[in-house]
Amino acid sequence: MSERRWTKVTAGAAAGVATVAVLGIVVVGGLVLGGVLPVPSSAASPAGCGAGTAELTLHGSGTATGRPDLLTATLQVDETASDAQAAMAADDARTAAVDAVIRHSGISTGNVQTADLTLSPQYHYPSGGPPKLVGYSVDQTLTVQIHDLASAGTVLDEVVAAGGSAASIAAVTFSGKDPTVLQDRARAAAVENAVTHAQAIARSAGDRLARLCSVTDDTSSSTPPPEYGFEGAARAAPSAAVPTVPLSAGTLTAHAQVTLVYALAPRR
Repeated sequence: MSERRWTKVTAGAAAGVATVAVLGIVVVGGLVLGGVLPVPSSAASPAGCGAGTAELTLHGSGTATGRPDLLTATLQVDETASDAQAAMAADDARTAAVDAVIRHSGISTGNVQTADLTLSPQYHYPSGGPPKLVGYSVDQTLTVQIHDLASAGTVLDEVVAAGGSAASIAAVTFSGKDPTVLQDRARAAAVENAVTHAQAIARSAGDRLARLCSVTDDTSSSTPPPEYGFEGAARAAPSAAVPTVPLSAGTLTAHAQVTLVYALAPRR
């Protein structure tokens, strides 16, 4: 009589596409899987893989959800002046005020990055005449990672207040600090889904699953989480009190697809 051994599912942390032959342990994009895959005992004399062997190919899909634990905010500080040096000085002062608020909130240096800095001439185009240089504009973009989501709204409020009419919040993005955790959970669910269907089909056909010939991770790149833009109230009314920025983290979802190929053997 045949026997099927089951082991516990564990997860690794690498992503990618891989096709491997399996003898007891399956690696899917760095995810080590056992337990959802039936492994025939030596006494069952399982059918091998290759030419002349009846095989069953199954596609499985899986989904995993989790809560975001990281917010990435894109901040912009824009200033204009009659000459380039004055524009740069004004923008530097505003950016320094914004940066001071960020540091005071406890966000470390490694979580703040200057993503872009541009200096552009500004022209006036009179009717019927040549363009006239009237000043310069400096646009500086900062990317800030906030790990404490509970304080994120307050931090963004204070940033806009410190930057005044020059500051705005271009976008915020919610994500996970380690996205591979959610992705690997989805892969494990996809493998279990494929195995369940494979067992049902083999049983209905009067056969049993023998050797697992291959497993392929068909998971494509994840779709980036949505971004939500917020314009600072201080831009429209610098003297007004800045309201609390409403933030809803929502839920992150990871999807995975795998393909399993089993050799089939007559049921005993």
